[in-house]
Amino acid sequence: MPPALVAQLDAMARAKGYRSRSRAVADMVRAQLVQHRAERGNRQIVGTVTLVYDHHRRGVQALLTDIQHHHPHLIISTLHVHLDRHHCLEVLAVRGRAGEVKDAPGPGPCG
Repeated sequence: MPPALVAQLDAMARAKGYRSRSRAVADMVRAQLVQHRAERGNRQIVGTVTLVYDHHRRGVQALLTDIQHHHPHLIISTLHVHLDRHHCLEVLAVRGRAGEVKDAPGPGPCG
């Protein structure tokens, strides 16, 4: 590895509290393997889509509702939280084939 890259790796490992460079590298490899498996497309996955938005902004809530109605086979549950006078948190729990969840198109016609 080029020395500059090793220096960046060591700085990141220290900042994240790793006791050794090899543990940091092992965690990065593990994370990449998880991402690779998720992108393969045919495995069943579960996860969340988490959004924070200004509920005064026009059309956001309608867009979220359209997305939920357009993908009932992927969205298994939702949670809506009022954070303050202006902001909401929306959590969509999703389940399905990795490729389908990852590539789900935006809202379409409801029905």
